[in-house]
Amino acid sequence: MNYRIILGCILSLLIVSTVIGAFPLQQLEKGDTVSIQEFKGLNKELSNIDKNSETKLLLLWRHDKRTSVDTVKSFVEMCGKRGVPCIAVDLQNGTMEKIKEIVEKTGENVYFAHDKSGVTEDWGIFTLPVTLFLDKDNKVVNAVGYEGQYAVKVGRYVDYLTGKISEEEFKKFENTSDVNDRRSKLPKINFIKRLIEDGQPEDAKERLSKLDKKDLSMEEKLNLAEVYLKLDMPDKVEKVLEGISEYNVGAKFYRAYAVYLNGDLDKALDMLHSIEKIYPQKKKLFYLLGEIYKQKGDYKNAAEYFEKSCSNSAI
Repeated sequence: MNYRIILGCILSLLIVSTVIGAFPLQQLEKGDTVSIQEFKGLNKELSNIDKNSETKLLLLWRHDKRTSVDTVKSFVEMCGKRGVPCIAVDLQNGTMEKIKEIVEKTGENVYFAHDKSGVTEDWGIFTLPVTLFLDKDNKVVNAVGYEGQYAVKVGRYVDYLTGKISEEEFKKFENTSDVNDRRSKLPKINFIKRLIEDGQPEDAKERLSKLDKKDLSMEEKLNLAEVYLKLDMPDKVEKVLEGISEYNVGAKFYRAYAVYLNGDLDKALDMLHSIEKIYPQKKKLFYLLGEIYKQKGDYKNAAEYFEKSCSNSAI
């Protein structure tokens, strides 16, 4: 099969999965109930959390990633100031001694934990760190993935949920934040994608050359990376995803695909296997793994991954 056909197939399936919208989880939705007891408390028993609290926060992070470490420090400080129960789940299962070394101050109302049963693997996490807001019944109210003004946005949303600021005040903050005070470049990027899909790659390249690529948001970077892959320009992908690929699983998939198109099959395999358990759209990942193994002549593994891909309704 021609790799350009494979590229078109996978990218067409991938459009929805990699765009980070307001809700950064693919398989967990607002209104779903989170079983806190699925997590293992490290510094305190999770059963001691105030069950009458109207708001709880659940942070998913990794102790081996700088962005996550910076976020968990802000998280602990913010939870202390707001006085709400907070759970910080280290998905890399660091020891409490390691976490104390990183965070220094753990806070009275912050519970550090591990995902002892792997429940988060089925949530379809797009990006880390990510904070979930839970009500008193542990139902998901909302979630915020890592992006501009992350710590400020989480804090202001807690203020809104706990009644410290009104809905009007919160919306005013949303409308005047640095995240939203410039014109989005997504419409132009999406128009370029439509030109490619309509069989007008030269027109797409011309418009792409005129696009201002400075100060892109995460969502814009992901969409632009997709454009480069559709235009068979994998060398551009690494540059546009610089700075977000260490914590964004969609960006990691795009980088792995670019590496594959550049012919480094072994490196692409390593990159894909590193996100195999956490990438939400596994059918696409399995399909690409099958294609790479086929090109390497490893037909046993290729068949296994193609079978997994088919069982996930990818074809």
